[in-house]
Amino acid sequence: MKLIYNGVEYKSISALCRELGLPKSTINSRRAMGMSIDEAVDFKSVYHTITRGGVEYANKREMCKIHGVNYHTFKSRVRSGLSDMQALTKGKKL
Repeated sequence: MKLIYNGVEYKSISALCRELGLPKSTINSRRAMGMSIDEAVDFKSVYHTITRGGVEYANKREMCKIHGVNYHTFKSRVRSGLSDMQALTKGKKL
């Protein structure tokens, strides 16, 4: 089944999910609830978004990627007692 998302044609939902880094099961669940492909991919759950420093992120992995911090390094810093923002900025000149 070919599909188009944001003007790009994909061979399948699997190909779309691989390209966008989304779980196929999530997209399939949303489609089963009646969402279009665009709605299923673009859906932002208020339960999964986080806000740090006045900026909203889809999740902590996205936050780390945007700030150029390895996710596992971030988690280790938080486990050692740093706040999320301290873990993101440790060693960086502000």
